[in-house]
Amino acid sequence: MSTDNTNETEIDFFGVDILFTDDLQITASGDYADIEGFEALKQSIRCRLLTSPGEYAVNPSYGCGLRQFVKKRATQSDRDALRQTIIDQLVQEQRIQNVEEVTVESLTSGTMTGVKIFIRIIALGRENSFNVQTFSE
Repeated sequence: MSTDNTNETEIDFFGVDILFTDDLQITASGDYADIEGFEALKQSIRCRLLTSPGEYAVNPSYGCGLRQFVKKRATQSDRDALRQTIIDQLVQEQRIQNVEEVTVESLTSGTMTGVKIFIRIIALGRENSFNVQTFSE
């Protein structure tokens, strides 16, 4: 299912995956909804950020453990360590040619703590950037 913003080269390079959201997305025909192109890579990166090391039995070193990080108010050294972990994980992703920038900011809202991550990468010869935010009570 190619969208106007996703061309065949992006689909071939970045792939197609099942769309993961808070609720399972089912199409009108009863199939799982999918995601393709660069959006599939972004979803893969989010999964890598949220997965804790050891959680994925096939590759125990996969993942950043972001959920554990957001459960506390992070110090600068915590943010620096998470930033380096993210970089170490992103360079393992074959679809990423270069990690240009990763920034990690702590967020608070009432009793909730969180983190905002900005990622800028080179993939398929182009610069791409996006934010990931997550919160915990």
